Amino acid sequence: ETTDGEPVATLTLEPSSGWPGHEAGQYVQVGVEVDGARRTRCFSISSAESGPGDLITITMRANPTGTVSK
Repeated sequence: ETTDGEPVATLTLEPSSGWPGHEAGQYVQVGVEVDGARRTRCFSISSAESGPGDLITITMRANPTGTVSK
């Protein structure tokens, strides 16, 4: 899927057992390793409000100049 010419991706995440759930408008910090370095970015949660044990989704648009999102 593309928006404004850049690809869009939705990732489904399974939070750890300590996840209390979330309300609309909250975000999560996601850490990834890129070229051997740990990078952390914040992403808005795109799924409906959740409770403990629920899966969540984040949706992002590719950024050709971004370290994590390209």
